[in-house]
Order: sequence, then C-alpha cells, then structure tokens
Amino acid sequence: METAINFLNSIGPLDETLNEYLISAFKTETLPKNHIIVREGNVAKTIGFIETGIVRSYTFDHKGNEHSAYFMRKNDVFTAVWSFFQQLPSWETVETLEPSVIHFLTFDQVQRILREHPYFYFHQARLLLKYYLMNAEREHMRERGGAERIKYLMENYADLVGPVMDKYLASFLSMTPQHFSKLKNEYLRDNGKNRKKGKR
Repeated sequence: METAINFLNSIGPLDETLNEYLISAFKTETLPKNHIIVREGNVAKTIGFIETGIVRSYTFDHKGNEHSAYFMRKNDVFTAVWSFFQQLPSWETVETLEPSVIHFLTFDQVQRILREHPYFYFHQARLLLKYYLMNAEREHMRERGGAERIKYLMENYADLVGPVMDKYLASFLSMTPQHFSKLKNEYLRDNGKNRKKGKR
C-alpha cells in the first residue's frame, strides 16, 4: 500500500488527510494466476495499482476469438476504464497472468476523494492522459507492418516475452501465433547478430 501512496505522491503531493484516508481505504489483495478481476458483462467496481504481477485485458470478436487489449505490470494503474468511469457493464475481461499483489480502491472511494480533495482531479487527469497516450500508441502500432510490431513489443514489453504465453502476445500485436513466432525468432536472431557486431 505504501508503494501505491508513494506513486500518487510522485504525481503531485497529497495532503496528510488524504494520505491517512488512502491508508485506510486501499484494499490489498494477493491474487493467484488467472484470477478474473473484471468479467465481460459485469461492472468494474474497482481500480487497482499493481505492486507485483502482470494483468491482461482482453475482448472477444464475433467469432469468439480472444484479443489482448493491454498488459499492465508493476507500478501500473489499471481498470476496465469505460466500465469503471461509466459504471456500466464491461466489454472487456481483466485477469492476472501471474500471482499478483494489487491495491484496490472502489468507485465510491474515488468519488469521495474527488469530492473532498478536488486537487486529486490533477492526479486523475495525469493518469488518464498517460494511459490514453499509451492506448493511442498501441493502436497506431497495430496498423504497422509485422516486423515493426515485433520491434515495438521488444522495445516496450520485452519483460513479457517468456512469462506471457505467445498466443496472448500474438493477439496483442494482431497476428497469428505462427506468424508471431516466426517474426519473434527473426528479431531475436538479427538482434543477437547486431549485438555481436557491436562488440567487435
């Protein structure tokens, strides 16, 4: 919980009253791998800060195929955004991909903070901007060629390669698992060659 509060203070200083409220309000949960935090069709009641672990959001297309929308890791804030802020049924499912320690606030708690501490709107705006820009970058990435998508993954999410199943990473990049495996191996081979050349 201290990690989450320090994170919020890094965005902008919180006064003592709000710090004390957050200490009492945050609910810390240790969740197992493959735990569903938000299920499609349900309303997202909480927003979480990841102390450890990996969280994935995914949707289903009209054929029933999964599509990974995003991955969140240590020091990320996450929720099913549209569902949480509208308090309407979610079109995405959010789950853990490994055992995770997450600090949660409920929708009502966030609303109380905004009412009693209006300066917290600054924190909310900064977080929304950060993740809006990340989402825009992801959507732009998915419109590019396969090699550029692999490069994006390796430059921004290299720590997920291995811990996260290839089929999830492939759907994140909007490609088949077979194509993903081929391009990933080519990237690793070429990148390895480049590193060797650099040492000479």
